[in-house]
Amino acid sequence: MQLIYSATQGIHRLINHICTYALYDAQQRGSDVVEDKDIGRILADMERQRGTAG
Repeated sequence: MQLIYSATQGIHRLINHICTYALYDAQQRGSDVVEDKDIGRILADMERQRGTAG
């Protein structure tokens, strides 16, 4: 949850967006659990899509 808050600064719409991606990702992998590494991968992917990845 800390990763999500840090990435969104508590903005509800962004939290919802990240969590939705995380749930879709977990479903695709057949997992019942979303871990920190999954959130990190999702955040990195979102940065790449925005063109802000370093």
